[in-house]
Amino acid sequence: MIYIYQFLLFCLMGYELVTGKNTLTPFEVVCFLSLVIINLLKTRYLPKKWMAQAEWLLILLAGVNQPIFAAGFALLLPEAIKAKGHLLTDLSFLILPPLFMGNFQQTLLFLIVFGICYFFVSLIDRLQTTEQQFRKITDDERYYIYELEKSKRQLQQQAEGRAHLAELKERNRIARDLHDTVGHRIAGLYMQLQAAYKIRNISVDKSDKLIEKTIEELSGTLQLVHDTAHDLLPKRRSGFERIRQMIQTFHYCETSFAFSEDMEGVPEQHWKVLEDNVREALTNVFKHSGATKVGIELKKNQHFVRLFIHDNGRGSPVFREHLGLNGMKERVNKLGGSLSLDGQSGFKIVCMLPLTKKESGVFEDSHR
Repeated sequence: MIYIYQFLLFCLMGYELVTGKNTLTPFEVVCFLSLVIINLLKTRYLPKKWMAQAEWLLILLAGVNQPIFAAGFALLLPEAIKAKGHLLTDLSFLILPPLFMGNFQQTLLFLIVFGICYFFVSLIDRLQTTEQQFRKITDDERYYIYELEKSKRQLQQQAEGRAHLAELKERNRIARDLHDTVGHRIAGLYMQLQAAYKIRNISVDKSDKLIEKTIEELSGTLQLVHDTAHDLLPKRRSGFERIRQMIQTFHYCETSFAFSEDMEGVPEQHWKVLEDNVREALTNVFKHSGATKVGIELKKNQHFVRLFIHDNGRGSPVFREHLGLNGMKERVNKLGGSLSLDGQSGFKIVCMLPLTKKESGVFEDSHR
């Protein structure tokens, strides 16, 4: 914008120089070209204070010979407006000299042109300031997103580290329990077999009885190993049970949960997406909706599983998709599904996930 403003000023001075008199003097041509060169250097390559002072001096010298050059003082308006602390002083240096360079008509015309230029330069400066603020906000937002992702990765690494540490502790506990129970019993059985072997030649009956006793105790030891291994297996709840417990423990407002009778056959990765989406939706109800009731429906057929969440909160006819909603869409996209959002009359979320690869292309380009 500032380049267009400067170009129009040069066009105005050039037009007045060409049409204002029959012939141009070499001095006027040199002054005009020098002014163009100095302004270009000041604007693009040497934005120094002494360059603006040199331009002011050149305009002053040229204006004494040809009053039309007084319009060139408007070229220095951007620097004067940016130096807000010295605005009045700078404007006085730009306005006072032209008042003595021409007649009353030329002075009046200069003041009108200068006022128009001041208005447009002020507008351009305000637009540039707004643009800089917007860029700063955008850069800050990118920085915060980067820091958030960095913190997320660090939390994931810490969680993985804690899980690994817990796994090592559990292994040590299992090893200790096996040593204290199974290990001791096997050691005792081993000693009994050694005793039975040693008394074999002395008393066969006692040896056989000891072997029978060892066999019985070995059977009990095997049962103990089986029970210990069974107890060590994690009792993993199904994805449906996890979602139902999450809804039951949500006490912010009244909840209802409707679901199909047969929820078998849904892959674990689908349950993970459904669980995360329900958690995100309930979090948004708590943080933003002000709802008194939220309903959740989970339906399944042989092709799709459908999650429908709706609340009676304030809704949002025009809403901004934040990080949570974008995360929901990304999770659904990875499985070839669709996610629809509606902020009219409360807030509604419809999530459709295909159960087969054949159906995964149905929802392409259906997100809104």
